[in-house]
Amino acid sequence: MGSIKGHIRTAKALRYHGQRDLRVEDLPISAAPLKEGQIRLRTAWCGICGTDVHEYLNGPVFPPMPAKPHPLTGEHMPITLGHEFSGVVFEVHPSVTRVKPGDKVAVEPLITDNTCYACSINKRNICDNSTFLGLNSTTGGLCEEVVVPASTCHVLPANVSLELGAMVEPLSVAWHAVSNSGIAATHSALVLGAGPIGLAVILCLQAKGIQDILVSEPSQARNNQAKMLGVQVLNPMEEDAVVKSKERFNGSIGPDYAFDASGIQATLDTGLKAVRKNGIHYNIALWGKKPVIDMNELLFNGKTLKSDLSYARGDYEAVIQAMADGRLSADSLQLLITGKIDLEDTEEKGIQELINVKDKHIKILVRVDKSLSK
Repeated sequence: MGSIKGHIRTAKALRYHGQRDLRVEDLPISAAPLKEGQIRLRTAWCGICGTDVHEYLNGPVFPPMPAKPHPLTGEHMPITLGHEFSGVVFEVHPSVTRVKPGDKVAVEPLITDNTCYACSINKRNICDNSTFLGLNSTTGGLCEEVVVPASTCHVLPANVSLELGAMVEPLSVAWHAVSNSGIAATHSALVLGAGPIGLAVILCLQAKGIQDILVSEPSQARNNQAKMLGVQVLNPMEEDAVVKSKERFNGSIGPDYAFDASGIQATLDTGLKAVRKNGIHYNIALWGKKPVIDMNELLFNGKTLKSDLSYARGDYEAVIQAMADGRLSADSLQLLITGKIDLEDTEEKGIQELINVKDKHIKILVRVDKSLSK
């Protein structure tokens, strides 16, 4: 939990200073009392997200620059990375009743203004001024000690480990997509892409009772990872995904839903063509370029293209409950964890590993405070 240098307490943190510029630094810890609604947290585990890798390679994209601080927080570069994290509460402001010292928690990194139109209609995930801890905030999960709003902390049940607590954030993205799509247990689904979010979508579909699932994934390594979750998988480089999907579902009519976790033209085209008449193609992916959309495919077949960002109020609680009652089983979730590394190795054994051999990995977790993550 940090160290003492002279009379100043410090905590180790992975700081992002710009493109390909990551530094493990000793950050001074403020001795000022906590403000109303705040808690102090010792971070146990933090996952590395594809967004972190994108910032490393192509950023800064989301982190605010000094000339234009974030409108909600007033913060700017450099930032501490990490938005998929868990930890143990060790200090709370007297106003806080949500959590108490000693609680294991998963941190929901989304912070919103609660005043804009989106927030007023309970769509805080598309808040005009939202900020994410560890992405466009100077506070991030790749630091041994952080001060965060108590409102971001969700207590983990006794049977949900801190390690799996760091998986709640990416699972909440998938849970929100599945919940928001309108799919029911009687429906069928085509999942396009078996990367971290695609695999999380499979698990969330299964947790909600949807068993009629087909996955399209060109990478053989990820193809095999999807099969471990008990679903049928095809390789679109070897088979026509549209034809196979039509054959597989609803008496050659096609699947009820397609979930696009890849965000490329090929998966958009495949999903729109594959779903049955009046079916839904749901986009989860962040796109790198504007796609071409065949509007006539929608118009003449009554199909719907739908999408939404990240997660909304209630998704974190739902994921944690599904973990606790076994619908998101610990064994299945452990299949998604393909690496565990120390904070000081994050760039070499985490970021670089995901760049150079990304098909080998689903989720790499970083041990932040080693005393909590043994």
